[in-house]
Amino acid sequence: MASWNSPLQARGVEIIMTLSSNYDNVLAVRAGRQARRDCRAKLHAQGLGRLPASDVDRLFEAHLDRLDVVLAGGGRLVGNATSIADIAVAAQLDAIIRTGARRERIRARPNISCWLGALAG
Repeated sequence: MASWNSPLQARGVEIIMTLSSNYDNVLAVRAGRQARRDCRAKLHAQGLGRLPASDVDRLFEAHLDRLDVVLAGGGRLVGNATSIADIAVAAQLDAIIRTGARRERIRARPNISCWLGALAG
């Protein structure tokens, strides 16, 4: 530590460093609480926090139906080349297939299954 003119100055710096460290911890806890509140608010705004499971299932089916229609031509989501849109949507569907109970609903759509297979290479 740096040399100070008096023990009082050294003790003052020590106190300030301790208070600063404690203040940072308090800020981190408050930031965590705020982040949780923000996340809950966003989920609620998106409908995930307020829709019954039956509505979530119905909307999931509707999205799959739309996606299957978009992919009916055998192309990609945006144009004919693989884009970030294909990668993003395929990653989400892959996560559902690997971990969710809705995997058979995805596999039941022939255009989506073909598209996922083509992307997997």
